[in-house]
Amino acid sequence: RKGFVREALSRGVPIVPVYVFGQSITFGQLTLPSWVHDLSRKIRLSIMFPYGRWGMLIPRKLPLLFAIGDPIKGPSLGPGVLPTDEQVNEAHSAVVAAVSDLYDFYKGIYGWNDRPLTIE
Repeated sequence: RKGFVREALSRGVPIVPVYVFGQSITFGQLTLPSWVHDLSRKIRLSIMFPYGRWGMLIPRKLPLLFAIGDPIKGPSLGPGVLPTDEQVNEAHSAVVAAVSDLYDFYKGIYGWNDRPLTIE
């Protein structure tokens, strides 16, 4: 997914890499049958039933750690000039690398030393 990079480059704004430790465990998901997963992929729509505190849509109370990196600036494009695919790919790779670096630097503070980060 690179649309946010394309938008940032076309508007000339920097991208600030951010990783929030703990946000992925504030909600659980009800386990659904495999056919629901297959249907979800086919219709390209996420079918899920999240739950939090008391089985409701209220997030669990957990400490969160916000890791915020330095802004990533793209090439200067003129007004109305769209970025090339190469520029988008280069900036996207820089964002992914920055988020990975943030994760690796702060994961020990949050107690996630043995938890790998996967960015697809």
